[in-house]
Amino acid sequence: MSSKKCAGCLNTINTSECMNCFVCRQWYDLDCANLAVKQFRLLTDGRNSWKCAGCRNKEPKGNNTETPIRPEQPTTRAKSKISQISPAAVGSNITTRNKRRPQSPARQLPEHTEEDDDFPLTGKALRAIINQEISSKLSTILLEQKNLREVVDGFQQNISFLSEKYDELKSALEEKSEKIASLEKKNNVLQESVQNLTKRLNNTEQHARANNIEVQCVPENKSENIINTVLNIGKVIKSNIKDADIAHCTRIAKKDSDSNRPRSILVKFNTPRLRDAFLASAIKFNRSQPENRLNTSHLGATDKPLPIYVVEHLSADNKSLHAAARARAKELGFRFVWVRNGHIFMRKSEDSDRIFVDNAEKLKELY
Repeated sequence: MSSKKCAGCLNTINTSECMNCFVCRQWYDLDCANLAVKQFRLLTDGRNSWKCAGCRNKEPKGNNTETPIRPEQPTTRAKSKISQISPAAVGSNITTRNKRRPQSPARQLPEHTEEDDDFPLTGKALRAIINQEISSKLSTILLEQKNLREVVDGFQQNISFLSEKYDELKSALEEKSEKIASLEKKNNVLQESVQNLTKRLNNTEQHARANNIEVQCVPENKSENIINTVLNIGKVIKSNIKDADIAHCTRIAKKDSDSNRPRSILVKFNTPRLRDAFLASAIKFNRSQPENRLNTSHLGATDKPLPIYVVEHLSADNKSLHAAARARAKELGFRFVWVRNGHIFMRKSEDSDRIFVDNAEKLKELY
């Protein structure tokens, strides 16, 4: 970069912010050119026609024929000024100037290139630079916009795909929901049908047992005659039954094989009236002798007497319901639980009403 010297202060100019006189082609820094930095930057086209102070002073002055002639004797105020200049100049038409102020050190500004010195920045060049920058930024924005549009298009495709899949899943779900609702309805109908059929089957099984009784807790013996045992029980309870009144008599298998309780005796009478008469005699005997209810001693057993129970022969479902009723009665403090013609009844006390128990849900409702 070529060095330049200010024609005013003779200091080296180290910045591009300077002025070149288009007449004498000499360089001046901004202080000697009497320009502020802001004025210099606003001065674009006028830099090429700028004149230094020396060249402006050399230009011919305007017509000064009307200028008054200086008086030969200066005034008092003028004398004080004249006394400050040399004697040779007193009384002459010489205009004196104040002594030049010392030049301040050159300001440290950013370095500039030689191209900046040779080609000052004009308004046209500035507009070209701005247009170039705007074009560059605009191209970048358009490229980013294109990339963004591609990304958005990809998102839209994905959203469309997901929307289609969602519609398919929604349609399938609605179809499955309708099928499930239909199956639930059918299942409810089937459950009601099963419950009705189960109830009818239980009633049928219980009706088939209308001639039967079950004698529980009678000790077993290998050489026993079950029919004679039943006839002896009839004599004890004063029931006038005969061998011909018994259609069938046998022991039935235990539900719990680990139980020490003897197998029950199943007795099938010829008619339901014979069965009911036998049951009534057993109930009457136990009521008449509450301290000596029917037990093994009445059959001639010498061991410790054990109670003997004469009950109706219940179906499997009724037996489970009867056991649940006894457990619930014990829990709630009910005193009476009995069976009549295959039906289960409960009563909390002698004065309370009887309760017919036909299913397990009825037991849950008791309190």
